[in-house]
Amino acid sequence: MNPSPLSFPPEADLEVIAQAKADKAKIKQQHALQNLTIVVHGVEYDANDGSQLNMSALGAISNWKFNQTVLDYLKSIQNPSEEMAGFTQMFSAAYDAQYKTNKVKWKGTDNKLHNVQVESVLEALERAVDQTSDIIQDGVT
Repeated sequence: MNPSPLSFPPEADLEVIAQAKADKAKIKQQHALQNLTIVVHGVEYDANDGSQLNMSALGAISNWKFNQTVLDYLKSIQNPSEEMAGFTQMFSAAYDAQYKTNKVKWKGTDNKLHNVQVESVLEALERAVDQTSDIIQDGVT
């Protein structure tokens, strides 16, 4: 006997339908995240996870380079006042502590852990971003 068109499916079928709807929603969400773009000052940027990681890398490099620039400027001041000399010394010590003295364990391509300066990791990151940009540029032309 055929069920009437107005009858409801068995409970198991409702669970399958609910799971299918949830799966469809998740796929739709993943697609939206993978194709996310943001417009800033007329430039449309990819904003997916990989792009956000690249943007974060650029931010880290920029912060490091900013600190280097400030330190270089402070060291270049001729005949600084005693107060400025003290500030330069303090900033230099803070920079060295954070980027040079501070070491982290980092796995190299040889699969061994190396005790490296944070500055070295940031320099590697900077070079990687530059080379990535060169590769992308070569592919665009």
